[in-house]
Amino acid sequence: SGSAALWRVMAAAPLSRPSTLERLVALCGRDNVLTGEAERRWHACDVAGQGELPLAVIRPPSRSIAAQCVGLATSEGLAVYARGGGMS
Repeated sequence: SGSAALWRVMAAAPLSRPSTLERLVALCGRDNVLTGEAERRWHACDVAGQGELPLAVIRPPSRSIAAQCVGLATSEGLAVYARGGGMS
């Protein structure tokens, strides 16, 4: 079944290998990996205010792909945060 959840992928420092984003695109599809600054800023905030700017926002098309994305990100030392409706 599909997953409507958004996931913020956070990097403490710029990635040394752009292949991480390319691999996320390969898993999720280009339209489901948001890397534009405006998109990342939009998804970095909720009613509590602006949070840290994520490296990317991903929309995994399924639970199994979400699990693969989390595995990839954490293997690269990246933090992953699930984002709900932006209300908290």
